[in-house]
Amino acid sequence: MTQGFINVYSAAPALRLGDCKANAAAIADCMLQAQEQAADLLALPRLALTGAGCGDLFYQETLCRDAEAALAWLLEETADCPVLTLVGLPVRSEGKLYDCQAAISAGRLLALMPQKADRPFSMPPEGWSEVLLCNEEVAFGPKILLRSLERPELAVGVDCGALSDPEPLAARLTAAGATIIVCPAAQHESLAAPYTRKAAALALSAQLRCGLVCSFAGTGESVGDGICGGQQIICEAGELLAEAAPFAAKPLAQGQLDCVYLNHLRLRAPERASEDCLTVSFSLEQFGSATRVFPAQPWLPQEPAVRAEACRTALAIQSAALARRLGQIKAKTALLGISGGLDSTLALVAGVLAMDRLGRDRKDLVAVTMPGFGTTSRTRGNAEALCDALGVTLKTVDIRAAVTQHFADIGQPEGVYDVTYENAQARERTQVLMDLANRLGGIVVGTGDMSELALGWATYNGDHMSMYCVNGGLPKTLIRLVLQQYAADCGNEAVAAVLQDILDTPVSPELLPAAADGTIAQKTEDLVGPYDLHDFFLWGLLVRGWGPADIYAAAQRTFDHRFDSANILYWLRTFFRRFVSQQFKRSCLPEGPAVLGVSLSPRGGYALPSDLVAAAWNRELDSLI
Repeated sequence: MTQGFINVYSAAPALRLGDCKANAAAIADCMLQAQEQAADLLALPRLALTGAGCGDLFYQETLCRDAEAALAWLLEETADCPVLTLVGLPVRSEGKLYDCQAAISAGRLLALMPQKADRPFSMPPEGWSEVLLCNEEVAFGPKILLRSLERPELAVGVDCGALSDPEPLAARLTAAGATIIVCPAAQHESLAAPYTRKAAALALSAQLRCGLVCSFAGTGESVGDGICGGQQIICEAGELLAEAAPFAAKPLAQGQLDCVYLNHLRLRAPERASEDCLTVSFSLEQFGSATRVFPAQPWLPQEPAVRAEACRTALAIQSAALARRLGQIKAKTALLGISGGLDSTLALVAGVLAMDRLGRDRKDLVAVTMPGFGTTSRTRGNAEALCDALGVTLKTVDIRAAVTQHFADIGQPEGVYDVTYENAQARERTQVLMDLANRLGGIVVGTGDMSELALGWATYNGDHMSMYCVNGGLPKTLIRLVLQQYAADCGNEAVAAVLQDILDTPVSPELLPAAADGTIAQKTEDLVGPYDLHDFFLWGLLVRGWGPADIYAAAQRTFDHRFDSANILYWLRTFFRRFVSQQFKRSCLPEGPAVLGVSLSPRGGYALPSDLVAAAWNRELDSLI
């Protein structure tokens, strides 16, 4: 089992207002259901033992005594249930009445956390102390963290008013290390309430970089002036993981929160002043398996309309960044090598949109096709057709004679198709582009993508180098999606037709001679592995902060029917080997926009030393065999 995934269960069990014994029985059933689902954490609505709508009855000692007796019964009844459960009840202490959340697990009362509430409840104290409840002296205070001994990344705080308070206690709890905030509540429904709650929960979890579990009271509450609907929300750093809509037949939600990811976000975020909180430890006696399945293409939202807009935004970022650079340095032209492949095609489209943004003639964008020993008629024909349809300047420089002369100069044997044979062509192309840029008063626009940079699949000082790289912030699979969206949006049938054939062409550097029938013989994914896998690995590393074991387990679940475990592990080892050994290429990258908010740039992106010894990663990979 991988570390970091926390199984969360949020529910509004059937409630009888003021009947603590019946409510405790319903909560016990809910705890057992959560245990059967291998839950680590169960969140319940505010004042779940009594109901939140008891009004002035809370002043009665009878209700408070009955709630305490129900809690004592619940502790005894669930002594074999290790699920960390938050149960709300009224508590009297030192002449005051508090709206409290009791943390219980395996028959133990761990802590009481008084919450900010309106009449008839008192404001919680600032610090913490101990109170006697259920014949136990228990920690008492709002700023308490519940931390697992077995999983220290699981640290839970409680804030009943987190979604409505302008300065929520949740912010102080997360500053002290809470990775999950539980928000019990009892609010009446309205037409807008479900949407505003969800928006507030997503925004708060994104702001605090935490998991947020919101459990709202259900229909058992009073309906005198309104009705509660039992909405349940589980979200993680701005992403909705699970939800039960108001008035659902079963008001419960289940999700897996990734605390490794949440801690990764915290470590990379600006440091906040730490808060002084009391930590109460508890033991998780059972561990649920990690079952959360992530998208195979995780870099973009999954909803089609949102994904389409994200693709448009990615292209807008690229073109705007290039336009800004061209305008700043007053470049007369922009040049790029056009091959008929995915990367150079997207760079060409971004260049066209940059010229349009600047109000300049598209002829100021110079695309250079440089046929070599492996160039096929399909890719060259697509490159030429696309340049014609987009209205840019096309130049052709055949590099074969120059490279053949270079081979003679350095003593490269004829017919030896080694790394020298391949890289000499890539460097000759870069020399052509750089010198043409000098002659035409322009800059060379780089076409290499983030996937190639991660794997080091670029010739050092060849296609690795440019004067501004527009694709360096996009992985290969995302480049394909952006081009598909542009083809759908462009409104030009000729452009769309060429783009579709480019999308259907196998990815290849075309540095080795073509097959006998003139088709591409050198296919990149046969050599370095499937980009679907590598881009998933890269996302796990950069975005989620996972190590090899976590990436491997998540990839197994995600690609269950496409790649077997042996294949996933083989390419994962390839990924880490190349990622570490090829850092020297990334250490001197040209500038370019970080489209996804993460990048491999050495200037504020993912920084690694070029002489890194990856012993810890290798040991973890070895343990997976």
